[in-house]
Amino acid sequence: MDDKVTLITDHGDNRLRWRANYRGVLAAELTADIDGNNAVLHNRVYLWNKSLCREYQTIYCRVREQLKELGIRLVMVCSDHYTVTMGHYWRMMGFKIFYDVQAPGGITIPCAVMEV
Repeated sequence: MDDKVTLITDHGDNRLRWRANYRGVLAAELTADIDGNNAVLHNRVYLWNKSLCREYQTIYCRVREQLKELGIRLVMVCSDHYTVTMGHYWRMMGFKIFYDVQAPGGITIPCAVMEV
């Protein structure tokens, strides 16, 4: 993956956003809504294949470190795209996965919780 993971801070609303590019194409966006020492990380994947899975793990590690620097202690992540392989990497990073979270619109999506 191009080393173009950028951090965009939306000032004033406790929100951080990251964008990951792959070969010049937007591959994923992550948004963290921060509430005190907790954050909810929303993951939107636009480009997916098996070879990108390890790249996404790298991105999550970088995001985790940045959240840690901000004093975040607990992260919940929700994803609009989920595979067993992605779940494997989430577990390797210390996330506990739950599969029955209701998203807006009544859609059931997997999410994971991790202490930073």
